[in-house]
Amino acid sequence: MKLIDSVIDVNPDLSLLNIQTGSKFVFFDIETTGFVATQTSLYLIGCIFKENDIWKFRQWFLESHTEEPEVLHYFSEFLSNFDTVIHFNGATFDIPYLNKKFARYKQPTPFDRLESIDIYKLISPCKKFLPIDSLKQKACEEFLGLHREDPFSGGELIEIYKAYTETFDKKLLKVLLLHNHEDLTGMLSILPMLAYTRFFDVKPNFLNSSLHNYVASDSKEATELFLEFKLPFCIPVPFKHNIKNNILLSVSSDCIKLRIPVYSGELKYYYPNYKEYFYLPMEDFAIHKSVAQFVDKEFRQKATASNCYSKKVGNFIQISAKCTKNFSTFPIFKDSYDATTAYLELPDNNANPEFFISYYDLLLKMF
Repeated sequence: MKLIDSVIDVNPDLSLLNIQTGSKFVFFDIETTGFVATQTSLYLIGCIFKENDIWKFRQWFLESHTEEPEVLHYFSEFLSNFDTVIHFNGATFDIPYLNKKFARYKQPTPFDRLESIDIYKLISPCKKFLPIDSLKQKACEEFLGLHREDPFSGGELIEIYKAYTETFDKKLLKVLLLHNHEDLTGMLSILPMLAYTRFFDVKPNFLNSSLHNYVASDSKEATELFLEFKLPFCIPVPFKHNIKNNILLSVSSDCIKLRIPVYSGELKYYYPNYKEYFYLPMEDFAIHKSVAQFVDKEFRQKATASNCYSKKVGNFIQISAKCTKNFSTFPIFKDSYDATTAYLELPDNNANPEFFISYYDLLLKMF
C-alpha cells in the first residue's frame, strides 16, 4: 500500500453545497477494476479535505487486492474525523461498492453515521434545460470550459492498473494517481454547476416587459412578448433553451430573458364548478344559476364541464395546461376544455410584476 499526502492550492466555492456551519467534510472518490464489488478490486481511494485552513489531498493506493482490508480499515479510521462526505454519483456507486467491501471483510461501514452530499444528484434536474449531452463529471468540466491533463477514462485505467501490478512501472503509477487527483480537483471545480439548481427555488426580480411586432414566415403579422428578470446569483456559463412552442429562454450571468409568442384572439375561461351554471346555446356561454333563473327554460340547459365557460377577446401568452393545476392567482384560458395548452391574459399595462413572476414560476414547471 502507498499513502500519498500533499497540500493543494484550491479555493472552492462551497456556498451552494448548503453545508451546515461547523461541519467537518471530506470529498472522496474511488478507483476500481469494475462495477461489481464481489467480482472486482478496489485499487485507489482519494480524498480532499481542509485541515487548519489548509486544503490537503490524500490517496491510498493498493498494489494488490490483498491490501483491501488494510486500506479499508485506514480509510474508515480517517473518516472518523468527519461528519459529512461529498462525492459525485457516490450514492449510486462509490458508497455501495465500499459497503460491500466492508461487509466482505466483516468491518463496520463508516457511512451509516455520515451525512452524504451527492453533487451528481443535486445537479440532475439541470439536464432538462442545459445544452449538455450528459451530466457525467467530465461533461460538466467541459461545459464549464475546464480541461484535464489526464486523457483516460476510468474504464481505460483498468488495464493500466493491471499492467502496473505486473511491472510496478512508476510512469503507470503516475497515470493512475493523476486520474484520481483530477477526478477530485475536478469535483471542486464543477461546484459552480450548482448555481443552475437555484432556478427552481429562488425567485428572480422582474425588470422589464415589452411587446414587439414582426412579420412571421407565413407573411402574417405576429407579436412577441419580451420579458427580463434579474437573478440574485450568477450562473457560470450562459445558455439558451426552447422551453416549448417557441417560448425561448436565454440566461447570461444574472440576467434572464424570455421571448414568448403572443396569441391575439378569443379564448374561453372554464368555470371550476359547472354544476352551479347553466349553458346558453344561442349565446354560446354559461351563466351562474342565480342569473339563469331569469332565462326561459327553453333557452338554457344545465352546463357540463366542457361548455361551462365565458369568452374573452384579448392578448394571451401560453403555458402547459398540466402546470396550471391548483393555480388560481390569475384566470386560465383555453380554446377547448381538453386542450393541453393553456393561456394567461396579458395585463393591460403590460407591467405587472406579480403577473410575470407567476408566469415565470409556471414556466419552470414545464422543465
